[in-house]
Amino acid sequence: MNILLVTMSLGIGGVETHIAELAKELIKRGNNVCIAANEGIYSETLREAGAEILILPLDSRNPSAIAASYRGLKRYILDRKNQGDRIDIVHAHARIPCMICGRLYKNFRGEFHYVTTAHGVYSRLPGEKYFTDWGERSLAVSDDVKKYLIDCYGVNPNNIDITVNGINTEFFAPAENDEQVIQMTEKLGFSVSCRHRVMHVSRLDSASSDAAYQLIESVPELYKRYNDIEIIIIGDGTEYETLKKRTDEMNDLIGRKAVFLLGARTDVAQILVCGDCFVGVSRAALEAMSCGLPVILAGAQGFFGIFDESEKSLNIAMRTNFCFRDMEASSSDKLTRALIEIFGYSNDKLRTVGMNGREIVGKYYSVSKMADDAEKMYASVE
Repeated sequence: MNILLVTMSLGIGGVETHIAELAKELIKRGNNVCIAANEGIYSETLREAGAEILILPLDSRNPSAIAASYRGLKRYILDRKNQGDRIDIVHAHARIPCMICGRLYKNFRGEFHYVTTAHGVYSRLPGEKYFTDWGERSLAVSDDVKKYLIDCYGVNPNNIDITVNGINTEFFAPAENDEQVIQMTEKLGFSVSCRHRVMHVSRLDSASSDAAYQLIESVPELYKRYNDIEIIIIGDGTEYETLKKRTDEMNDLIGRKAVFLLGARTDVAQILVCGDCFVGVSRAALEAMSCGLPVILAGAQGFFGIFDESEKSLNIAMRTNFCFRDMEASSSDKLTRALIEIFGYSNDKLRTVGMNGREIVGKYYSVSKMADDAEKMYASVE
């Protein structure tokens, strides 16, 4: 099957990682995959995996960029058709690609099948309902995202299935030995003797950087109890420079480097295993769980606290794709209390909580499950 995945960019982010893992698994299963997106950090690894990459300005709302993306996709689809190797499925992710691909689908009049995946709940711009086309069928990453498609866009609920953010548990895995952790710790300049290291991974934009700021704000209170405290923040975005300034101010206040702002990284799995716990939400939290880290679920959309393996906790988390849009807001005080609680756990309890989380990811959030969902959707429209 010839599949064209269309998304905004191939930079660091939950949607981007979802698509990268999906593309690699679809290729392993014998499909031909092209990804249309703006250039990003995942481009080269996806080429190495066998994906064709079509670079277009799909991450811009600028009318000229939208027009250029439309023309580029149209030209690519026509070229494939003229070569006798037509595209079977166009699978769009995010609203700008859905708007463009919906128009292409109408103009090509059945030359290919068009499906989509919705990854989150967003504020809707005026008139957006009439320009965004969610395709013949859709996947939603959680129940509340499905409800969003129904309520805000009028999508037929019978045309929406639930999928997952598939995690590569072989890649995101606990460290094989202490030496692996020590080498990465020394490479990044962390303290080898630190026993209270907090990891955080997120896109650092205005809509998703709350937890990063709150973690920095928590340092003085945590430092009173744990003078070896280290906060490791991984990610990039429009808030990066402001966060960098705040990081430098906090490190000056403490008198040593307690906060590390690492920017965008492709070696996140290797860095995560250096941590004692993780703070974050969504896909990043699932990746940390897969690495065997205890997780405090907190982000821009809500606060849950320490995740345990209970069925109640899992059901609450699954409802919003581990984002907690229906929970109370996060704050530095809540994070500080949760960190103090988790640092009070015995080593045995920390390991148990971490490995229980890894088992949950393997059971419910595998890459195989995600690809099965996509292929089932493709088969349903053929």
